[in-house]
Amino acid sequence: MSTRSGSESTFSSLLRGSFVRYFIVGVLALGIHLAILTLLVELARLDPTVSTTIGFLVASVFNYALQYYWTFDATGKHASRFARYCAVTAITTGINSGIFWTLYDIFTLPYILAQIVTTGVIFLLNYEANRRFTFA
Repeated sequence: MSTRSGSESTFSSLLRGSFVRYFIVGVLALGIHLAILTLLVELARLDPTVSTTIGFLVASVFNYALQYYWTFDATGKHASRFARYCAVTAITTGINSGIFWTLYDIFTLPYILAQIVTTGVIFLLNYEANRRFTFA
C-alpha cells in the first residue's frame, strides 16, 4: 500500500513540474499541428511548408491557453503575456518553417517525419523562451 502511495505522490510531484506539464501540452499541441498539416497537404493539396506553418500557428493558440493556466500557472493580464507569447511564436514559427523546409525539400524526409524532427529540435528553445520571457 505504501508503494502505491509513493508512486502516486511521485507522479503528482512530476506533474507539478513545469517541464513535464509543458511536454504534455506540447504533445497535445503537436497532435493538433500534425492533424492540420496532414489535412492541408492531403485534402487541400497545399504545399507542406505552408501547411506546417498554418498548423504551427493554430496549435500555438491552443498551446498558449494551456501554458498560461496549467503549465506556468501564470498571473497578470493576458494582453502583455499574449504579446510576449506572440513574439516568441513569431520567432519559433520562422525557425520551425526553416528547419522543416530543409528537412523536407533538401533532405527529402516525408513531411510528417520532417515535422516531428523539427519539433524535437525547437522544443527546448520554445520551453526556455516561454519560461524565461513569456510567463516569467
